[in-house]
Amino acid sequence: MTARGAAVDAGKANINATGAQIDAGDAGVDQAAAGVASAQLALDYTKVTSPVSGTVTAKNVSAHNMASQQQAAYVIESDAQDKVVFYVAEKTAKSMTVGSAATMKKDGQSYKGTITLVSDTVDDSTGLFKIEARTSDPDVDLTTGSEVTLDAVTQQAKDALTVPVNSVYYDGTQAYVYVKQGDTAKKVKVTTGLSEGDTVEITDGLTADSDVITNYSTQLRDGQKVSLRSSKKSAAGAAGTEDNTASTEASTN
Repeated sequence: MTARGAAVDAGKANINATGAQIDAGDAGVDQAAAGVASAQLALDYTKVTSPVSGTVTAKNVSAHNMASQQQAAYVIESDAQDKVVFYVAEKTAKSMTVGSAATMKKDGQSYKGTITLVSDTVDDSTGLFKIEARTSDPDVDLTTGSEVTLDAVTQQAKDALTVPVNSVYYDGTQAYVYVKQGDTAKKVKVTTGLSEGDTVEITDGLTADSDVITNYSTQLRDGQKVSLRSSKKSAAGAAGTEDNTASTEASTN
Protein backbone atom coordinates (compact mmCIF):
# COMPACT_ATOMS: atom_id res chain seq x y z
CA MET A 1 0.00 0.00 0.00
CA THR A 2 1.31 3.40 -0.94
CA ALA A 3 1.58 6.27 1.51
CA ARG A 4 -1.21 8.01 -0.37
CA GLY A 5 -3.52 4.99 0.05
CA ALA A 6 -2.82 4.86 3.80
CA ALA A 7 -3.70 8.54 4.13
CA VAL A 8 -6.97 7.96 2.33
CA ASP A 9 -7.89 5.10 4.67
CA ALA A 10 -7.04 7.22 7.70
CA GLY A 11 -9.23 10.01 6.36
CA LYS A 12 -12.14 7.63 5.90
CA ALA A 13 -11.70 6.38 9.48
CA ASN A 14 -11.76 9.95 10.74
CA ILE A 15 -14.91 10.63 8.75
CA ASN A 16 -16.58 7.55 10.22
CA ALA A 17 -15.57 8.59 13.77
CA THR A 18 -16.87 12.09 13.19
CA GLY A 19 -20.15 10.64 11.89
CA ALA A 20 -20.49 8.55 15.04
CA GLN A 21 -19.91 11.65 17.17
CA ILE A 22 -22.55 13.52 15.20
CA ASP A 23 -25.00 10.66 15.69
CA ALA A 24 -24.26 10.65 19.45
CA GLY A 25 -24.71 14.42 19.55
CA ASP A 26 -28.04 14.13 17.73
CA ALA A 27 -29.16 11.50 20.24
CA GLY A 28 -28.16 13.82 23.11
CA VAL A 29 -30.15 16.65 21.55
CA ASP A 30 -33.18 14.42 21.14
CA GLN A 31 -32.90 13.29 24.79
CA ALA A 32 -32.59 16.89 25.99
CA ALA A 33 -35.59 17.88 23.89
CA ALA A 34 -37.60 15.06 25.45
CA GLY A 35 -36.59 16.30 28.90
CA VAL A 36 -37.67 19.83 28.03
CA ALA A 37 -41.00 18.55 26.74
CA SER A 38 -41.53 16.51 29.91
CA ALA A 39 -40.67 19.48 32.13
CA GLN A 40 -43.02 21.71 30.14
CA LEU A 41 -45.82 19.19 30.49
CA ALA A 42 -45.25 19.01 34.24
CA LEU A 43 -45.25 22.80 34.40
CA ASP A 44 -48.49 22.98 32.42
CA TYR A 45 -50.15 20.71 34.97
CA THR A 46 -48.60 22.43 38.00
CA LYS A 47 -50.81 24.54 40.24
CA VAL A 48 -49.41 26.18 43.36
CA THR A 49 -51.98 26.71 46.08
CA SER A 50 -51.82 27.84 49.69
CA PRO A 51 -52.98 25.43 52.41
CA VAL A 52 -54.44 28.37 54.36
CA SER A 53 -56.17 31.66 53.71
CA GLY A 54 -54.00 34.58 54.68
CA THR A 55 -51.53 37.27 53.70
CA VAL A 56 -48.24 36.76 51.86
CA THR A 57 -45.53 38.15 54.15
CA ALA A 58 -42.43 36.99 52.22
CA LYS A 59 -41.60 36.01 48.63
CA ASN A 60 -38.42 33.96 48.25
CA VAL A 61 -38.53 33.14 44.51
CA SER A 62 -38.49 35.18 41.31
CA ALA A 63 -38.85 34.45 37.58
CA HIS A 64 -35.85 32.97 35.74
CA ASN A 65 -33.89 32.32 38.94
CA MET A 66 -32.94 28.99 40.53
CA ALA A 67 -34.89 27.62 43.50
CA SER A 68 -34.44 24.50 45.63
CA GLN A 69 -37.06 22.13 46.96
CA GLN A 70 -36.00 22.98 50.51
CA GLN A 71 -36.68 26.69 49.99
CA ALA A 72 -40.11 28.07 50.86
CA ALA A 73 -41.45 29.95 47.84
CA TYR A 74 -43.82 32.10 49.89
CA VAL A 75 -44.51 32.71 53.56
CA ILE A 76 -48.20 33.18 54.34
CA GLU A 77 -49.62 34.50 57.57
CA SER A 78 -52.87 32.68 58.21
CA ASP A 79 -56.11 34.56 58.81
CA ALA A 80 -57.46 31.66 60.87
CA GLN A 81 -58.30 32.72 64.40
CA ASP A 82 -59.18 29.23 65.57
CA LYS A 83 -55.78 27.54 65.19
CA VAL A 84 -52.82 27.27 67.53
CA VAL A 85 -49.42 26.03 66.35
CA PHE A 86 -46.77 24.84 68.81
CA TYR A 87 -43.74 22.58 68.91
CA VAL A 88 -42.88 19.71 71.27
CA ALA A 89 -40.10 17.21 71.85
CA GLU A 90 -40.16 13.85 70.07
CA LYS A 91 -41.24 11.90 73.17
CA THR A 92 -44.23 14.19 73.69
CA ALA A 93 -45.17 14.16 70.00
CA LYS A 94 -45.25 10.36 69.96
CA SER A 95 -47.68 10.31 72.87
CA MET A 96 -50.13 12.79 71.26
CA THR A 97 -52.90 11.78 68.85
CA VAL A 98 -55.05 13.63 66.35
CA GLY A 99 -58.55 14.09 67.72
CA SER A 100 -57.57 14.28 71.39
CA ALA A 101 -58.93 17.14 73.47
CA ALA A 102 -57.04 20.34 74.19
CA THR A 103 -57.78 23.53 76.09
CA MET A 104 -56.52 26.91 74.89
CA LYS A 105 -56.18 29.76 77.36
CA LYS A 106 -55.69 33.43 76.53
CA ASP A 107 -56.24 36.53 78.67
CA GLY A 108 -58.14 34.53 81.26
CA GLN A 109 -60.46 32.96 78.68
CA SER A 110 -60.51 29.23 77.95
CA TYR A 111 -61.47 27.61 74.66
CA LYS A 112 -62.08 23.90 74.15
CA GLY A 113 -60.26 22.51 71.15
CA THR A 114 -58.93 19.43 69.40
CA ILE A 115 -55.50 18.33 68.23
CA THR A 116 -55.68 18.39 64.41
CA LEU A 117 -52.08 17.72 63.39
CA VAL A 118 -49.18 15.76 64.87
CA SER A 119 -46.18 15.99 62.58
CA ASP A 120 -43.98 12.90 62.23
CA THR A 121 -40.97 14.85 60.96
CA VAL A 122 -38.73 17.22 62.86
CA ASP A 123 -38.91 20.92 62.05
CA ASP A 124 -35.55 22.15 60.74
CA SER A 125 -35.84 25.59 62.34
CA THR A 126 -36.74 24.42 65.86
CA GLY A 127 -35.51 20.82 66.09
CA LEU A 128 -38.95 19.94 67.46
CA PHE A 129 -42.17 18.40 66.14
CA LYS A 130 -45.04 20.59 64.96
CA ILE A 131 -48.46 20.25 66.59
CA GLU A 132 -51.64 22.07 65.57
CA ALA A 133 -54.86 22.48 67.53
CA ARG A 134 -58.17 24.11 66.56
CA THR A 135 -61.22 25.25 68.44
CA SER A 136 -64.81 25.57 67.27
CA ASP A 137 -65.69 28.01 70.04
CA PRO A 138 -67.67 30.86 68.40
CA ASP A 139 -66.20 33.36 70.88
CA VAL A 140 -62.60 32.53 70.03
CA ASP A 141 -60.19 35.45 69.76
CA LEU A 142 -56.84 33.97 68.76
CA THR A 143 -55.36 36.64 66.51
CA THR A 144 -52.19 35.83 64.58
CA GLY A 145 -49.06 36.20 66.68
CA SER A 146 -50.85 36.14 70.03
CA GLU A 147 -49.51 34.02 72.89
CA VAL A 148 -51.71 31.18 74.07
CA THR A 149 -51.38 28.57 76.80
CA LEU A 150 -52.46 25.11 75.68
CA ASP A 151 -53.24 22.10 77.88
CA ALA A 152 -53.40 18.68 76.24
CA VAL A 153 -53.24 15.06 77.36
CA THR A 154 -49.86 13.54 76.53
CA GLN A 155 -50.16 10.42 78.68
CA GLN A 156 -53.02 8.53 80.23
CA ALA A 157 -53.66 5.38 82.23
CA LYS A 158 -56.84 3.34 82.38
CA ASP A 159 -58.23 1.63 85.48
CA ALA A 160 -55.39 3.06 87.54
CA LEU A 161 -55.02 2.86 91.32
CA THR A 162 -54.54 6.37 92.66
CA VAL A 163 -53.90 7.95 96.04
CA PRO A 164 -53.56 11.54 97.24
CA VAL A 165 -50.11 12.97 96.55
CA ASN A 166 -49.61 13.90 100.19
CA SER A 167 -50.03 10.28 101.29
CA VAL A 168 -46.82 9.26 99.48
CA TYR A 169 -43.50 9.45 101.36
CA TYR A 170 -40.00 9.07 99.95
CA ASP A 171 -36.82 7.48 101.20
CA GLY A 172 -34.37 8.82 98.64
CA THR A 173 -35.97 7.78 95.35
CA GLN A 174 -38.03 4.97 96.87
CA ALA A 175 -41.69 5.88 97.34
CA TYR A 176 -43.78 4.33 100.09
CA VAL A 177 -47.13 4.76 101.81
CA TYR A 178 -48.64 3.71 105.10
CA VAL A 179 -51.63 1.40 105.07
CA LYS A 180 -53.88 0.60 108.00
CA GLN A 181 -53.76 -3.05 109.03
CA GLY A 182 -55.94 -3.64 112.04
CA ASP A 183 -55.04 -0.87 114.45
CA THR A 184 -51.45 -0.35 113.24
CA ALA A 185 -49.75 1.48 110.38
CA LYS A 186 -47.72 -0.63 107.96
CA LYS A 187 -45.07 0.88 105.70
CA VAL A 188 -45.46 -0.37 102.11
CA LYS A 189 -43.06 0.35 99.23
CA VAL A 190 -44.85 1.46 96.09
CA THR A 191 -44.08 2.43 92.51
CA THR A 192 -45.64 5.65 91.30
CA GLY A 193 -46.82 6.44 87.78
CA LEU A 194 -48.66 9.40 86.30
CA SER A 195 -49.82 12.27 88.49
CA GLU A 196 -52.49 14.89 88.01
CA GLY A 197 -53.44 17.61 90.42
CA ASP A 198 -53.63 16.19 93.94
CA THR A 199 -53.49 12.51 93.01
CA VAL A 200 -50.80 10.12 91.82
CA GLU A 201 -51.02 6.70 90.16
CA ILE A 202 -49.68 3.64 92.00
CA THR A 203 -48.49 0.99 89.55
CA ASP A 204 -47.14 -1.51 92.07
CA GLY A 205 -47.34 -2.21 95.81
CA LEU A 206 -51.06 -1.71 96.50
CA THR A 207 -54.31 -3.46 95.71
CA ALA A 208 -57.81 -2.07 95.23
CA ASP A 209 -58.75 -2.85 98.85
CA SER A 210 -55.66 -1.30 100.46
CA ASP A 211 -56.55 1.20 103.21
CA VAL A 212 -54.00 3.96 102.61
CA ILE A 213 -53.50 6.45 105.42
CA THR A 214 -53.92 9.75 103.60
CA ASN A 215 -53.33 12.37 106.28
CA TYR A 216 -49.61 13.21 106.13
CA SER A 217 -47.69 13.07 109.42
CA THR A 218 -43.98 13.25 110.10
CA GLN A 219 -44.62 11.31 113.32
CA LEU A 220 -46.06 8.27 111.55
CA ARG A 221 -43.90 5.14 111.82
CA ASP A 222 -44.11 1.53 110.74
CA GLY A 223 -46.02 -0.53 113.35
CA GLN A 224 -47.38 2.55 115.12
CA LYS A 225 -50.87 2.31 116.62
CA VAL A 226 -53.49 4.30 114.70
CA SER A 227 -57.21 4.87 115.09
CA LEU A 228 -59.69 5.36 112.28
CA ARG A 229 -61.10 8.84 111.89
CA SER A 230 -62.99 8.44 108.63
CA SER A 231 -62.93 6.29 105.50
CA LYS A 232 -63.54 7.44 101.94
CA LYS A 233 -62.54 6.91 98.37
CA SER A 234 -59.66 9.03 97.14
CA ALA A 235 -60.13 11.41 94.22
CA ALA A 236 -59.49 10.19 90.67
CA GLY A 237 -55.91 10.41 89.53
CA ALA A 238 -54.60 10.15 85.99
CA ALA A 239 -56.72 11.82 83.32
CA GLY A 240 -59.46 9.60 81.96
CA THR A 241 -59.19 6.99 84.71
CA GLU A 242 -61.32 5.83 87.58
CA ASP A 243 -59.84 5.50 91.04
CA ASN A 244 -60.50 2.28 92.89
CA THR A 245 -58.11 2.56 95.82
CA ALA A 246 -59.64 3.00 99.25
CA SER A 247 -58.20 5.76 101.43
CA THR A 248 -58.25 6.16 105.17
CA GLU A 249 -57.68 9.11 107.46
CA ALA A 250 -56.17 7.97 110.72
CA SER A 251 -54.83 9.60 113.83
CA THR A 252 -51.71 8.31 115.56
CA ASN A 253 -51.84 7.04 119.12
